[in-house]
This record gives sequence, structure tokens and C-alpha cells, in this order.
Amino acid sequence: MLVSMIIPCYNVPKTPLNRMLSSILAQSYENIEVIMVNDGSTDDTLDRLNAWVYRFRARNYTCKVFTKTNGGAASAINVGLKNFSGTYVCFPDADDILSERYAATMVSFLENNKNFDWVRCSAEVVDEENVTKQLRKVSLPENFQKDKLIEEYMLFRVDPVVWLLMARGEFLKKHFPLMNLYESPAAQEWQLVLPLSFYGICGHIDDVLYTHINYKNSHFHTHSKNSDRFMRYMDLYHESQTHTLDILPIDNRTYYDDIRELGFINMTRLFGSDRLFHECAGKLHSIHKKYIGNTPPIESILKESPFFLFVKELECKFLNIKLNTHTELMINRLKSHYQTK
Repeated sequence: MLVSMIIPCYNVPKTPLNRMLSSILAQSYENIEVIMVNDGSTDDTLDRLNAWVYRFRARNYTCKVFTKTNGGAASAINVGLKNFSGTYVCFPDADDILSERYAATMVSFLENNKNFDWVRCSAEVVDEENVTKQLRKVSLPENFQKDKLIEEYMLFRVDPVVWLLMARGEFLKKHFPLMNLYESPAAQEWQLVLPLSFYGICGHIDDVLYTHINYKNSHFHTHSKNSDRFMRYMDLYHESQTHTLDILPIDNRTYYDDIRELGFINMTRLFGSDRLFHECAGKLHSIHKKYIGNTPPIESILKESPFFLFVKELECKFLNIKLNTHTELMINRLKSHYQTK
């Protein structure tokens, strides 16, 4: 079974690119199609991609290189989607690392579990200064709700990344008939993971088969350090989510819009400034009152208590899981305190 690897490339430094492409060359799986899309690089990325074609073909891999004007990762993936031939399709980042067992393990799962349309593996996150030291593991959260995968993604309980997934090619052709994702300059994740989650059944392999490298100059890390740039980045996330939800035949759209807002609030809590954090209080109060009721004045609570408690209470409501005893006790104490004021 042929595996197509679609790899967007934009100004990828030599060492990270060679590291990823070498890890593809080292796969234990033999039947691979490598599709590298140069997204309007302004350096010598295209020349280096072309130089790799001969090495892949010497390994008996199929290899294709495309080049286009710069439009972002989603636009580069669209080129790959229109040109893949594989039974299975995956989307590695050009500056990460694959385990040599990556393709073989993912294919084996899908071959032996015909009821699953796509599969995720676990991954490790490392720093560019030390790619052998794991900083954290990317897997599924505690109390993961497999029948609420869209909610899990939009609440950021499951990392909305495409580099650790593999999907059946026929499934993609059926549910992405135009092979055309919404082209956002900053986000390609939602355009893939939300339709995959809505239409398909996802499997999971709890085995670290992928290494994702944090680079200090990466798009996300650069934006997350500045509140105004972070807001612009999250606006693009919102735009991609909204466009993708618009084209899915989803009932109760308001419910998903509220989940999207809660996910944004949670990201603001993790990466935003205090100003952004407090600006979210009104939205959180409105959503909390709508779904929980008995809502204390969250704007006031913010001055002396963390509002992650109320984010967590809503998460559990949306996912239909029980709060842990300690968090529930803290929330009840806060509510009781403000009701007696």
C-alpha cells in the first residue's frame, strides 16, 4: 500500500530539512511517495528539494517536487492533495523528525482496523537546542471522549496538529472532493482535523512515532510572546475554524461557536497577556451562565482567583465528564463566597 507524504516547505534551513528528509529515507516501510511543495521560498529551499529527488528515487520511492507562489501551508497542502497517489496520506512538517517505524506502524493499524478512517500517533516535543531530550509527550488527555473529538480539538485538550495523523486516501477524496482546503496564511490544522473528526472515526496509537521540534523563531512562538500579534494569530485561527464549520452540516451551530469561544479563552489564559485575560471575562461569564447557571460575577473573581476553574467546569459540561473532587470543591466555595457577599 502506497503512503503519500505531503510536505509543505517554506525557507526551511538546511539542517532541519535534511534531518526530516533523512528520517523519511530511513523508514522501515518501503512503499512511499514523497510530495514536497515549495511554497514560494526566497532562499535555496527549492534547489535543495530537487537535490533530494535522486536520493529518494535511489531508494525506490516515488518523489514529486512542486513550486508555487507563497500562500501558506494550507495552500501548499492543496497542491499535494491534488497530486497524491497513495492509499494512505500524511502531512509531516519539513523541520521535524519521523521515527523509522512511523509509516509501517500507522499503515499496519489502518490495515488491521478497517473501521477507522484515520489514525493519530503519539509524539514527543523537543527543543531545537537538544532534539534528544523530550520536553513533553503529545497524546490524548485523561478522560478523553472519543465521541466528542470536535469538542476535544476546539477546547485544545487534543493538540490540533496534522503532523501526527495519517488518513485513508479514499476517505479524503470523498469528504474533500475538491481537494481544496481554505487557504489561511497561519493555519491549516482546522481545515483538516474538523472535517476528519466530523465525518470519520479516529484511531490512536500510543507510541511515540514523531518528534516535533520547537524553534524559537517559529510562527506560533513568535506570535505568542506579543499580545497584539497573538490576537492577530488567534483571529486567523478563528477565521479558519469559522470557515470550516460553515461548510460542515452541523446541527446546533451556536453550541460549537460557544465551544470555540471557550477554546480561545483557554488559549488566552495560557499565552495571552493579563489585559487579554481580563477582556475574556465577560465572554466567559456569558457562556458559563448559559450552560451552567448559578454563575458568580466572574469579572470580580478575576481580581483574586484564577478563572481556569470556570473554564474547567465548562469543559467538563461540554464533554459530559465529571469534575475532579478538588476542583469541584474549589468552585463551590467560590460560588458560595460570592453569593453571600
